[in-house]
Amino acid sequence: MMSLNQIRSLASKHASRAKRLGIVPLVITESNLKTIRGPKHSPKIPFIGDFVPEGFYVSDRSLFVDSSGMGQAGELALTQEQFLGQLEIGKAYAIIEAGQFQVVVGVFGVNGE
Repeated sequence: MMSLNQIRSLASKHASRAKRLGIVPLVITESNLKTIRGPKHSPKIPFIGDFVPEGFYVSDRSLFVDSSGMGQAGELALTQEQFLGQLEIGKAYAIIEAGQFQVVVGVFGVNGE
């Protein structure tokens, strides 16, 4: 189990990396949503910590998601299938915190949308 300090340190490291490399949240479009929800596809959700790239804003919503692949429906963390069902066209998604078996995925708006 990761400590709160480890989780915060990891998020800070990824925020610095995202800022340095210009990593942005994954924007959901009609065309990529079909691919993302397709069979045997795992979306590449970037880990950006608390970095908010230019052109994006943080919404008041986040998703707690199982990252181990072992989660079951009915648990607190969404399964991958449940998570994919929550994706909305026009929104953007990025990991903002990560623990050993779960992640918190931030939901971002795109400025101008």
